[in-house]
Amino acid sequence: MKSLRTILSIVSRLHLAGWMIALVLPLTASTVMPLDFEALSQRASSVIGGRITNIESEKDASTGYIYSTITVAVTQAVPAELAGREYTFRMLGGEVGGDNLQISDFPRLAVDQSVVLFLQGETASVFGPTVGLWQGVFFVESDIAAGRETVTDHLRRPVLGVRDRELVRGFNRARSGPGRSLSAGDAPEGLGMSEFFEQIRQHRGAGR
Repeated sequence: MKSLRTILSIVSRLHLAGWMIALVLPLTASTVMPLDFEALSQRASSVIGGRITNIESEKDASTGYIYSTITVAVTQAVPAELAGREYTFRMLGGEVGGDNLQISDFPRLAVDQSVVLFLQGETASVFGPTVGLWQGVFFVESDIAAGRETVTDHLRRPVLGVRDRELVRGFNRARSGPGRSLSAGDAPEGLGMSEFFEQIRQHRGAGR
C-alpha cells in the first residue's frame, strides 16, 4: 500500500495538470475493529450531542493536507460539563479550492446536522476524529409533527436500544428490501438523544 505522502504527491501533480482532486485516505472497513456499545462508550475521550454550526477547512502549508475545524452547539455530553456551550475539534479532511480530502468510510459531516459523536482524544489523525471511525458517528433526526427526535446510526437506521452490550437497530425507512435489522417492540420509534445518553452513561461506568 502506498504511503499517504506518496499518494498526496501524486495528487499534487494531478492538480497541477488541472484535474479535480478526490483523495480517499487508505483506511477501509477491513482495517477497523468492530466495537460493541460498551467498548464504544468506554473508549471515547468525550461524547457530544448537538447541532453542527460551522465547518472551516484549510490546507496545511507544511504538509499540504486539508484539515477541517468542526464547531458543535452541544446540548448533551459526557462529561456533562461540555453541555450548554460550543465545542470545537479539528479533523483531517475537507474541501479547499476544489481539492477534496476524505477518510474512507467516514460519514460526511455538514452544517446544521444534528449529531452524536464519540470523540477520540486526538481527533486530527488519519484514524478519524471518532472511536471506531463510522461506528462513533450517529445522527439525530427530528419529527416535528410527532414532537420527538430519534438517534440513528451512520446508515440512518434508528437506534432502538442496547441488548447485551450491542446496539439494536431498526431499518432505514428510506430503503426497502431484505436485510432489515431487528425491531424492538418496547421502543419501536427509537431512542431520543436523552435516552441514548443515558445508555452511554450506563455503559461507560460510574464517574466517567
